[in-house]
Amino acid sequence: MSDIRDTFYAMGSDVDKWATRYGFAKSIPFDGRRTKVGDPKARYAGFYLLEFSNNEWYLGESINVRNRLGQHKLTYGDEVASVRLLLQNLSKPALRKREKGFIHELDGMVRGQLRNKAGAGISAGSNELVDFLDEAEQELWLEDPKKFNASDDASLKALLEGQEVKYRTAATKFRALPNSRALTNVLRSFLESCVPAPRRTEFQSWNVSCGTFDWRRAFCVSVGKMEVLAVGPDGRGFIVVRKSLVLPDQQAQRAFRKRHPGVQVDTKTLYEDSGPDVARLRATTIGDLESLLDDPAVQRAAARLVLDVMRKHPSVYSRYHCTQLVEDVYSGYQRPEAEAPLDTAEAKKLVTELADEARTLEGENGDDEVEAPQNIAMQPDDIPLFWFVNAGPKESTRNTIADFRQADEWRMDPDERYETKVMDMLPGERIAVRKRYNTKTNIPFDHRDHRVSCMDILLTGTIVENPGDGVSVKVEWDPPTAPRTWYLFTSQDTVWPLSPVHPWSRHLIDFTFHDARQDLDYWRNVSYWRARFGDN
Repeated sequence: MSDIRDTFYAMGSDVDKWATRYGFAKSIPFDGRRTKVGDPKARYAGFYLLEFSNNEWYLGESINVRNRLGQHKLTYGDEVASVRLLLQNLSKPALRKREKGFIHELDGMVRGQLRNKAGAGISAGSNELVDFLDEAEQELWLEDPKKFNASDDASLKALLEGQEVKYRTAATKFRALPNSRALTNVLRSFLESCVPAPRRTEFQSWNVSCGTFDWRRAFCVSVGKMEVLAVGPDGRGFIVVRKSLVLPDQQAQRAFRKRHPGVQVDTKTLYEDSGPDVARLRATTIGDLESLLDDPAVQRAAARLVLDVMRKHPSVYSRYHCTQLVEDVYSGYQRPEAEAPLDTAEAKKLVTELADEARTLEGENGDDEVEAPQNIAMQPDDIPLFWFVNAGPKESTRNTIADFRQADEWRMDPDERYETKVMDMLPGERIAVRKRYNTKTNIPFDHRDHRVSCMDILLTGTIVENPGDGVSVKVEWDPPTAPRTWYLFTSQDTVWPLSPVHPWSRHLIDFTFHDARQDLDYWRNVSYWRARFGDN
């Protein structure tokens, strides 16, 4: 125990020296918005370094540091012991750029003790994989991924019925490639060597897309927000790995080049989810790629990265998952009958039309060999998402609830952060306009003087057309109803898509669109909120 305390003390001392070197002010007690940040009436931009009582840290930036500290107080409560500030009047892009550099440096110093998700290699206290593998299983998998996966008897998952339809055409073209069998073997090798229990974690934790970038990629495997394996139709591709596990020093680098003379090493391409300890290994032939995947050091380095990212959060690319490629890899496993989607009649009609189109392509009896077309347009994305969106700001007279009803549309001001999401909205998908805020007033449970995150559902409807401008969709709005308030599980994002795959999302979807009651006793006692609102 004393060794652990000594290690934490050394980490803290190193972080203090690092912060002092960059000009952070001395450590002061953390008290949210009431933290002493210069003139109480002034607004300060800059950086802050939170130190938690368990010797973990969080590095952040803001153009309004006092407000941001208040938000962290709501999130972490009394877990934060102190904070160090570096107040600098920089633009938002400059703050973000420097924050990224700070996080990368800290990640190298206190690996596994940093709570940041973006920019850090491992996020302290975050393990989103426990829904599929408990922590003991994860450690057992890490000891020998291939052995663990070989002994796992999990079946393939049942998925929403539209998922199989969506990329059937792309899968047909993939199977028509001359070396499709070799490419499938590459995918199989990666999944069995580098992905935790791939049949259990499919869809939610990892995805494989097919035929992206105008078929410059035959397939791409993604976890979290990043790609980890991408392969072209000719077998060229790359694997993303933990650099420290395969190329830790010059001797290891020389040995690697000797084993893989045709492979290029790229250490300049960084990913938000990976942190700085990352390298892309580029193979120019399928033989080089196969050689990489047979290398135990590469397997170990890729597996470690995949596990780290899966623990952070689910994959954001589930919409683009090609089930057929997974079924080709695991041809000995049968996927259960598809689940009916939680969708509207219009979306079900769209799925049926796509299914008819795919059946026409495959032939009348479903067994005919069909030549894959040379130009494949991406199929419309028919996996239902439920969209929670904002109205315009109070100080603006644009984009009000009345405007939406009068124009039969939802619209936002141009914002590049959300425009691609708006373009993803599909006819038949449900949409809700909501107002999010924090309050202590009229809370239907004991909030113990903590502010509670709330969301008023103001308007619901069904998307009927997407013009593709990235800022609007046409909507058939439901009849007006009194606003209903949802508590705790909320988001500030202007556009917040939810998939019914996650149980938390299903609760909110049912509340919003099916008049279900929110089980506040359940939500108060979820681990994230239990310390503030849960039963004693």
